[in-house]
Amino acid sequence: MLKKAKIKDLGTIITGKTPSTKIDLFWNGEIDFITPKDIQVTKHIFKTERSLSYDGMNAVASSLLPANAICVSCIGNIGYVGMTTKRSVTNQQINSIICNQDNDPNFVFYLMKSLWSRFKKFEGQSTTISILNKGQFSDIDISLPSLQEQKKIAAQLSCIDEKIELNAKINDNLSNELFCSIREECLQQAIS
Repeated sequence: MLKKAKIKDLGTIITGKTPSTKIDLFWNGEIDFITPKDIQVTKHIFKTERSLSYDGMNAVASSLLPANAICVSCIGNIGYVGMTTKRSVTNQQINSIICNQDNDPNFVFYLMKSLWSRFKKFEGQSTTISILNKGQFSDIDISLPSLQEQKKIAAQLSCIDEKIELNAKINDNLSNELFCSIREECLQQAIS
């Protein structure tokens, strides 16, 4: 049986922050800094274009996310969804859900993916840039199965995503191998 709820009932909603880009000490460290570009491809966010140092993380400590937080882009290109794999921080374009004990993070990931068309309705409502603010995001109506049912659904869907992520890794490896092979062949021809 499904119960009616709102996104805010899933857990804690956190809007990201960007530490000062003028302070070099805040950047290029161990902590993933997630932007919408980092959550457009696969379920799990394994690597990001940018990273924070511990000083940078501490500057935005209220935005720190644990592993298994669900990230949803809410400014610009609305509706991209990803899941953190380790402690991370997002920029202000992303609202994240840290699930409470009544909700399965994997299920919540798929639930957010299923809301794509509802999120997209917020695009174009502004004359400059599309925004789904934290209040609007938190108040979106959803239907929730029991935790046990959430886990069953998520397990089935996760099998598919695991195969997609494996294929993406294989493709990356093949691309790298092909590039190295072509580079070596070109170098040999140039030397000969």
